[in-house]
Amino acid sequence: MHFRTGASLLAIFVSVGYRLIPSVSFPEPVKDAFAALRWVHDNIGRYGGSPKRIFVGGHSAGAQIAALLTMKDDWRREAGLPDNPIRGAFCLSGTYNRRQINPAIAPDHVQKDPETAIAAESPLALVQHAKTPMHIAWGG
Repeated sequence: MHFRTGASLLAIFVSVGYRLIPSVSFPEPVKDAFAALRWVHDNIGRYGGSPKRIFVGGHSAGAQIAALLTMKDDWRREAGLPDNPIRGAFCLSGTYNRRQINPAIAPDHVQKDPETAIAAESPLALVQHAKTPMHIAWGG
């Protein structure tokens, strides 16, 4: 979707999907998002956008994925993306510790360590790697 005023382009909105747990295991949903980010980075110019002006966002699990897009440098490199391709992230009502998986929905994905522990591949454990400005909000 393009938003325009006069002849200048204000924004291009790209909505992507990803495979869901329990159909796949973590980190496949995040890797799907990195593949989508790579596509946007490589193709946004054809739609009037700039690969240097990419923002990401999400709600709930999507917020966790958006945060991980900004922090997982090894997965970014694996996806073939340049350093720090994201200008900002908008994370809404996210779960920033992977331990918050509902055992009734995905019993095979619940972490074995104590519930209060921070999962190694969660945004809370990786926050020291954050290089991207983030807007984090919570609502109920």
